[in-house]
Amino acid sequence: MKTNKLQKISYVVIAMAALIAGSASAAGELRVPGLTIGGQPSQSFAESFKLYREAGFVPDSECDVHTALDLDFAQLNGKVAILEERVSGSCEIAVFANTRIYRLSREDAGCGSTLYKGTVATSEGVNTIEILDHRNRRCRDLVPARVIVTETRNGSENTLYSANLVVQPHADRAQ
Repeated sequence: MKTNKLQKISYVVIAMAALIAGSASAAGELRVPGLTIGGQPSQSFAESFKLYREAGFVPDSECDVHTALDLDFAQLNGKVAILEERVSGSCEIAVFANTRIYRLSREDAGCGSTLYKGTVATSEGVNTIEILDHRNRRCRDLVPARVIVTETRNGSENTLYSANLVVQPHADRAQ
């Protein structure tokens, strides 16, 4: 009887420690209090991008400093955007990740493009994000990038562009 009760208590303590500290499961889930990311993948939404300040920017393979955008699906919370600063390559610099997570709402932007918007309150104020997603664009006009992100933090607006090539609409999808 005492062993069974002690076992239950230890399970509760372990679960609470994982909740407080956050954890990553073998399935690749990121856990933040109140938000589990990676639980139900959405093939048409979930994708990762490298973002740069200039459209059409070609990164240096030796030292690539960029903002990473991970679009994912959060259990019970819908679509989310995770942004953080990253560096890759053999350069000897470090960047502060400064991870930001936004829950997103979806709006139609026309021509098959989608506009995602999110807002999050921080100790410094309210941050907002707008993600213009052209991955399914049907119109014949050219856009500067597959994904364009405008993030406002601490009153400062910053627009970033995915490193992917300019979207060329398919002839059979053009309007």
